[in-house]
Amino acid sequence: MRKRYYVNVYEYNAEHDTGSNGYIWNAYTDKTSAFNRATELSRTIDKQFTVIVEEHRPRDWPEVRPHYE
Repeated sequence: MRKRYYVNVYEYNAEHDTGSNGYIWNAYTDKTSAFNRATELSRTIDKQFTVIVEEHRPRDWPEVRPHYE
């Protein structure tokens, strides 16, 4: 099976450095193509979103949310 590179888009919260509600913009078998598309998309997308190239489908981060009292 060929390795896939996912261009994932997340809602980004800079205050808490979290990403959620991710979705796949596209998937590529070529790493360079994935990064080129992510760079292009990052220039035009809203600031509340972030674009990341990953080797997996979107996952919210951090996986374990900090607990504040």
